[in-house]
Amino acid sequence: MPQSDVPFLRSFFVLSGLTIIGPLAFETFLPALEDAAIDLNTEVSTLLITIAMMQVGTASGQIIYGPLSDRFGRRPVILGGMFVFTLSSFLSSLITSPEPLYILRLFQGLAVASTMIIFRSAIRDLFSVNQGARMYSYLYIVLATMPLVGPISGGFLTEVFGWRSVFILMGCIGSLVFLVCLIFFRETLPAKDYQAITPDIVMASFTEMLRDRTFLSFLFCGMGAYGGLFAVLAGLAPVMMGFMGETPSIFGIQFAIVMAAHLVAALFTGQLIRTMGIKNLLYLATGIISIGGLLLLVLALADITTRASI
Repeated sequence: MPQSDVPFLRSFFVLSGLTIIGPLAFETFLPALEDAAIDLNTEVSTLLITIAMMQVGTASGQIIYGPLSDRFGRRPVILGGMFVFTLSSFLSSLITSPEPLYILRLFQGLAVASTMIIFRSAIRDLFSVNQGARMYSYLYIVLATMPLVGPISGGFLTEVFGWRSVFILMGCIGSLVFLVCLIFFRETLPAKDYQAITPDIVMASFTEMLRDRTFLSFLFCGMGAYGGLFAVLAGLAPVMMGFMGETPSIFGIQFAIVMAAHLVAALFTGQLIRTMGIKNLLYLATGIISIGGLLLLVLALADITTRASI
């Protein structure tokens, strides 16, 4: 599809909806963990399994949605993913024991993976390199604001209406994004690849990637960064609300303050890449992450547990 035929703002509007689904599913539920654990007569540590299940779904889904969208098109994959996300969100608000939530969060993760794959694929399909980079920069600002909005919204809803309202919010937003995609998301794949899901071709593609040292370098850096991030985020809720006794709304604000660094980084990353280069910026980022991790370890070993240190 020629770039001139693609209204940039309409594409930004649609893709923004896909961009927020992942953070919405993860961050809004964190302030609700304590309330959900009490209502379901279980421990917060048990409900942390739901976070792991969602991440398993997100990781595994990204492996399968790429070939599926190349074979059947972007539109059916994203519509199916948003339908699953919406349904699993509403069903999560109805559960009476933790076990069904494990499965439903797994399906939420699978649905989130579809949004992550499709919004990137659609940008590649529709835009030139320069226009695509411009779209990415705008979308990542949207993405970076969600860790601020999500936990504050989740904390407020939990305190006023209870933890189930968080999943109702997810379902309502999922329904809205589904309708937006149904009406405005046109197929972006220029031509379907009928061999995209052939097992031999899929395995050959993954084998080629795993032999690429540059890919592996970025892969392990990303795994380390996000592994550490999610470990900290998962531990914040039981520590701040369980050990420190914070209310869900206060925890949501505290979480947003921590994640404000994500927004700041997103705002300046583009400029830093131009001035420093990707590799130098990666070295700097991994160095900062390593120092931060070591500092957390030192504070933990010294038994320094305060709101400021956390």
